Amino acid sequence: MSKSRITFLIIAVIFAAIVVWTAPDDTRPGEVDGEKEAMAAIFGGGSSRSSSDAGAPTSVFDSKFWGTGVGESAIPDEGGPAPLEEEPEILEKASEGNPTNPQTGMPYTDEQMSQFDTLRKRFPGNSIIPQRVTPERQQQLEEERRRIVDIQQRITSRKASADDITTFYDFQMKGMKDRAELLEYVLEKMGDEMDDDMKSKYSAVLEGNKKQIQNLEDQKEKAIKNAVN
Repeated sequence: MSKSRITFLIIAVIFAAIVVWTAPDDTRPGEVDGEKEAMAAIFGGGSSRSSSDAGAPTSVFDSKFWGTGVGESAIPDEGGPAPLEEEPEILEKASEGNPTNPQTGMPYTDEQMSQFDTLRKRFPGNSIIPQRVTPERQQQLEEERRRIVDIQQRITSRKASADDITTFYDFQMKGMKDRAELLEYVLEKMGDEMDDDMKSKYSAVLEGNKKQIQNLEDQKEKAIKNAVN
């Protein structure tokens, strides 16, 4: 077992203890466990009851998705469930429509999706927490993608209004802000229990997000000044 994997298992245990200690009295143990498992899945620790590929990233810091602080594209991805051609080699059920884990390339299991639902209660509206893609949701994503692409083209041709520019840059910053929200929560609840190296890495990813957000805020202000009236 790799050093990073061992470290994440230790952190998962610490995180569970902290959540139990800080949870309200009416919080059910099952909900606390689900939240802990969901955080572990998002940050790359994975579920203790799920299998993973030998070569798959096991840490937030091995993941390109988290390492850069933002996805490759400035516009929404096509979205949708995992490809059906290859059957994922996992021990637990993963229903059609479950989103793909960017760290393993396999769909999240049904159990993990249930845990994400629990986590979403603490962070409502957070776009980083995976959710199932229904046909209606897929249509919304496609419409949003077309809208952002159209706005991007107007910005490039200097024909965008102030509202266009605000919509475009707010969309780009949404994922970064949601990602920072989760990182801040982990650092707040677990920071004192992390070793210096681990805490430094989490802080670096968070600071990278904040710098990107500020850069986009600056670009947004500049673009609005030159917007079409």
